[in-house]
Amino acid sequence: MRRLLLTLLLALAPVLVQAAETCTYRGGGDYDAQIALTTIAERQGTTLRLRALWRLTARPLPFYRFEYLVEEISEWQGQRLIRLGLNLRHFVNGRIRRQQWDVFARAGDGFAAWRLQGKRAEELAGKHAGFARHWDVADFGQPWLAEYPTAAAEARSDLALKPGEAPAGLVPPFAAGFYLPRFAPAAPQRIALFIPGNKQQNRADLDVPAPAPAPAGGHVWRITLESEKLGLDRGSQAFATIAPGGRLAAIRFRLLGFGMTAAGEIALQGCEGEA
Repeated sequence: MRRLLLTLLLALAPVLVQAAETCTYRGGGDYDAQIALTTIAERQGTTLRLRALWRLTARPLPFYRFEYLVEEISEWQGQRLIRLGLNLRHFVNGRIRRQQWDVFARAGDGFAAWRLQGKRAEELAGKHAGFARHWDVADFGQPWLAEYPTAAAEARSDLALKPGEAPAGLVPPFAAGFYLPRFAPAAPQRIALFIPGNKQQNRADLDVPAPAPAPAGGHVWRITLESEKLGLDRGSQAFATIAPGGRLAAIRFRLLGFGMTAAGEIALQGCEGEA
């Protein structure tokens, strides 16, 4: 299994990039939520690598400050997802609660999975000494995949997608939300959404109707997010506005679940380059 991980991750090492695009988004919402997102798309020949760097801070309670950092790295050949790296960092009132680094690699029509995690810096250093420098929050967004094969990550069958569960159109959340809608044909879609890292709840299928025209041109996708696997109740939905020319202009969302509701909007600030 360790040899398989090493072989599959070699293709995630830095490559000579032929074209790259970086886009930044900002937004906010209920509970004093502040959202910052950067997406980076890089191509080399027929291979596309997408990175999303997400930062969310919110105060669901007066004395409870929640911060959630996510890095999603997906690699594609054509329209087929072949590898995925995920770094999650969870803070409460400025203190780290958990950090984890997951990697998923396509194996036929399934995905193998590995996890490396810790709740304290000492715990990470004790189990994964060569990876301990990535604990520092200042290191968020810095390269880590090249060190993963030698960091003693644990193979996790409970996080894997079993044979038959990973169709060619499988998509992870941030790629599905902030990049792929730009290029989807204006017709009804069925999304096989990969929910990486969730034990036995790692895929949700969403039906999306054809988009509606946007007042200023372009079109608007309406995505119903009601799903037991996502933990979202009836009425949860998002609207993704695609501007003329194919840029994602904004996403509005309303989420209901776990006895709470949240609404907000994330808007494009600008893009540099093109991939």
